Formats: sequence, C-alpha cells, structure tokens
Amino acid sequence: MDDALAQALAAVAYQGSAALRCLPHDPEAARVHLETLTEVARHALWATRPAHDGPPARLAGVLERAAALLLAAGVRTTVTDRTADGTPDRRAVVEEALVTAVREEVLNVLQRGTARRCDIEVSNQGGSVRLVMTNDGGGRPPLTVEVPR
Repeated sequence: MDDALAQALAAVAYQGSAALRCLPHDPEAARVHLETLTEVARHALWATRPAHDGPPARLAGVLERAAALLLAAGVRTTVTDRTADGTPDRRAVVEEALVTAVREEVLNVLQRGTARRCDIEVSNQGGSVRLVMTNDGGGRPPLTVEVPR
C-alpha cells in the first residue's frame, strides 16, 4: 500500500507543478493538469483503502492504475497483457508477486523522474507468467520477473 501511495503522490506533485507553471500563460492547460491531479488523488484514495474492505489487488487493475499514474507524471505507457484472454485464474501468490513487482517498478520510474516512456508486458512463458517492464530513464536494464503459475 505504501508504494501505491508514493506513486500517486509523485504523480500529484508532478501535475501540481505543471499546473502552477501553466497557470500564468495557459489557464486551460493548468485546468487539465488539475483535473488529472484530482483523478490520480481519487485513485490513490481507492488504492489505500484497508485490505479488509475488499479482495486483494488484481494484476489487471494494478496495470491500469500504473499506466494512469505514469501518464499523469508525463510518462507515455503501453501495457500489453498477453495473459488476459482465456488464461485460467492465477494463484493468489502469483498475482501478489506480479502486483508487487509492478508497483515497485512504477515507484522506481517515478522516483528517478527521467523516463518519458515505459512499456509493460505480461505473457505466459511455459509454466510461468513473465512480467517485463522497460523504460527510457536511468539506464537501468528492464525489470524481468518470472513467476511459476
């Protein structure tokens, strides 16, 4: 939960700064940044609700929120989930491992603040689910996680 909140706060800070820079010369652009900031804050409130209020986070929802947070921070993001069609439900431990990896890497991308593009791909690889996250900031190798199904 702390990582999701940190991701959201980084995106809120970015959007707030952008709105302030735009306000004197382009109020419409400032309004757009403030609308995005509000949406990110709403996502953060939803993401930080206590665990007993609902089921554990699912990868599809986390991928969607990660893309929204990265986009709000100015990082163009593509998400390709090749496991979404016809794959049987993953074990909870697999979902949790993938969700944690996505959240951690999104936080890393936002904290470094140099990426302008991020690609996230999830696929089936034999008996495993493979997550690969690449970005153009910081010169780090892509994050690759394989979790047995």
